Amino acid sequence: MLIERSKSARARPVTAGAAMAQTTSEHASAAAVRGMPVVQSTGEIELQGHQIRLYGMEGVRGHPVRELRRYLGRREVVCEPIGGGNEHRCRVDDQDLPRVVLFNGGGRATTSATPDLRSLEEQARMAHVGIRARQDDDDDDD
Repeated sequence: MLIERSKSARARPVTAGAAMAQTTSEHASAAAVRGMPVVQSTGEIELQGHQIRLYGMEGVRGHPVRELRRYLGRREVVCEPIGGGNEHRCRVDDQDLPRVVLFNGGGRATTSATPDLRSLEEQARMAHVGIRARQDDDDDDD
């Protein structure tokens, strides 16, 4: 699910993350947590004993969690806190993790999500991927 779509449909490297990193205070950068994640849901991971919510999205459980675990493999995830809450901006390699999850239909954008994240959720809905897939669409065409 996460990396099976055509090359043109894959989540692209996010340059906004670089801009966000530049505007993040040195204190927040010092509080970055990194390591091999334990996936709790598609919107929550555990890193080094810290429960971390992915910024701008609500995760789901079940099959999308297995797909996210497969996508992450043994790669390191780096998360930086956003504001005073428990939400974090997390990246794996050069990819923003909430972008990857939402693009592939693995969760729902929250009201605090950026317009970019909401757009990715809508693209997944229109493409009927992930939790947006409808197996009964073929039956409706009869």
